[in-house]
Amino acid sequence: MLTTVLVSIVAATIGMVAIQISLVAGTSELSRLEVNQSRLAVDVGLSKMSATLEHNPLSIYYQVLSEESSRLCYLEADNPVTVEAGSVWPSDCGPVWGYSASDYSSGVLVRPPSPDSTLVEVSAFGRAGEVILGRRETYSILGQASPSLYSGTSLDVSSTGFDATQYKGIIYSYEEITLTDESKFAQGSIVASEKNSSPGSPQVCQLKCTHALGTAESNGVLDIRNVYKVPMSPGGVDSAVSTLGKVACLDESPILLAGEVTALCLRHGKTLVDAYGASRGMPAVAAILVTATGDPNHINIYSSGSPSPAGVLVENWTLLGTYLYPSSGVLYSDYTTYVGGCPAGTPNCTNTFSKGLTVVAGSPLNRRDIVVGTSLQGGGLGLVASGTARIVAPSGPVAVSVDAAILASGSPTAPLLSSTPNSPAAGSSLHISGQMVLSRYDVSLGGFATKTYTASVSTAPMFPAPLLKYLRTSAVPLTASQAADLVEGTTP
Repeated sequence: MLTTVLVSIVAATIGMVAIQISLVAGTSELSRLEVNQSRLAVDVGLSKMSATLEHNPLSIYYQVLSEESSRLCYLEADNPVTVEAGSVWPSDCGPVWGYSASDYSSGVLVRPPSPDSTLVEVSAFGRAGEVILGRRETYSILGQASPSLYSGTSLDVSSTGFDATQYKGIIYSYEEITLTDESKFAQGSIVASEKNSSPGSPQVCQLKCTHALGTAESNGVLDIRNVYKVPMSPGGVDSAVSTLGKVACLDESPILLAGEVTALCLRHGKTLVDAYGASRGMPAVAAILVTATGDPNHINIYSSGSPSPAGVLVENWTLLGTYLYPSSGVLYSDYTTYVGGCPAGTPNCTNTFSKGLTVVAGSPLNRRDIVVGTSLQGGGLGLVASGTARIVAPSGPVAVSVDAAILASGSPTAPLLSSTPNSPAAGSSLHISGQMVLSRYDVSLGGFATKTYTASVSTAPMFPAPLLKYLRTSAVPLTASQAADLVEGTTP
């Protein structure tokens, strides 16, 4: 029997956007005309930016939009270069920028996502005469509208490959969902399927509240378009992989470290600049290992000449260097990519990533796997495999915990999420907590004696849902001094 939920999350978001905006003026004696002109400039600037984020979310990385103030490119930290509104944003400048002081009557300033925040912040000012008005809006990447579990094929909640599951948020399938036990769903969860429909109504999905929510409308039939405006097809998963690769690689530019701009695009022939300013060319390798370090600002990157190196002991790898977290929060690798490793003899090996990091392996034209080598922790870790995702199973009674969002779009035949090896050691266990996006729900985790899963929305930078979309989450007026500060420009 298909269960359903009210679209309380969507309603809450609409309510947030409907905040009444009161603008604060910069002087005590204002002419009505100047106030109206300033207010109109703010409204127009924010409306155009909202439309841009809706229709082309990556455009902020490739162009300084005509509504923006002039940006500052920090290739040289002490000598920023001005890039005028309406100009192409040089890919070398990366996903971090400031703004110069403005002589114009209006302007928009954009702060993109970073390892410290998954939000896009858009601020606008308008001035006429002595009047300066301002407003700031924030956008999340689909935020709560992102499915905590996405399957491009049918999903049987009673047979997911886990011994126990707990679902939070939105569970979405492009095909059918089979439910047998509503107790697995947290209060307010949404179950959305494109194919579980009433006869003759292909776009209607049965949405039923879990009994924990217990509203009078819990047995109603709602249009799935109340949850998502368009169906999220499995092809959107590949699209998300491509999008994230473009963000990390800054439109094919070399890897640069200059001032506060950092990027990590691991491809043969690229120039790598480590956290201490040393540079080297990216060698020809078969596999990459990414590990956390004791420093909250750094990660280590290793290489191997074998696509299947002997385990994830760092002694079996060649250290390429220590690097800053990428400014965009996204790391791209052209190779089979291992995440998590420790020196030999480390008990209960766990890698804790202290900042947001989304690791992308390969592309739809160059499919590569991600392999989880150890327990992983952190507030916002994303693992995006254009191939499959695999988890190294222990040889003894070890508990492995993976706190990460996982996306796999890969193989048409192999399981998209599996363990290696696939025979369990007595007493071994696995717990996965986070978002899961699979183009085909195919999970095989036989390498663990017990395995559990908690589905919840991720905070990994730009982790797709699986389509990269921005959702406005707040709008607040600025004080007179805050609006005046926008006119004077910002630093990263």
